[in-house]
Amino acid sequence: MDQENALKHVESVLSLTADRAAVLQSKLEEIFFRAQRLSNAIKNGTKNSDYMFGYDLQHFRNEVRAFGIELSAIPNMIGGLERGAAYEESAVTRARAVMHLTERLSRGLHAFQDMALLAQAHIREAEHKIEAWHMVQDVEQMVQKARPLPMMANKVLIKISTPDGKASPPPRPAS
Repeated sequence: MDQENALKHVESVLSLTADRAAVLQSKLEEIFFRAQRLSNAIKNGTKNSDYMFGYDLQHFRNEVRAFGIELSAIPNMIGGLERGAAYEESAVTRARAVMHLTERLSRGLHAFQDMALLAQAHIREAEHKIEAWHMVQDVEQMVQKARPLPMMANKVLIKISTPDGKASPPPRPAS
């Protein structure tokens, strides 16, 4: 597969992954609000009417795990791009897009982690709290996997945009 097609493929995978992270974050937001309502009900001593919360939390954790497995392939894809990158002026815009998408994914996963921590803090029942704790651990692993992605994509961009394959500093102005 030539470099431009490989960049196009990684760009589409990153775009879909970033969108999926946003969708999972919105689902987590709904779980967070339900956890807040349940927490307030327990605190006020009122009746709990959300009997499906535990099931939904468990189902959501399974979705998060599946997403983590999908996410684990992305560093290998970008690493492959980095190893095979060579100067190609026409591929610079795709390489920039890949870099921006990795930054978007990384930021989205950090926001997702913050929301997961908030949701876990609002859950009161022990069984649900343990499930939420495991989910937070899964999310933290995903954030760790995505942390080096922008740097790797930047290396790809540098290799593709530098004519001789080596990054040289800009010439100093004569003083």
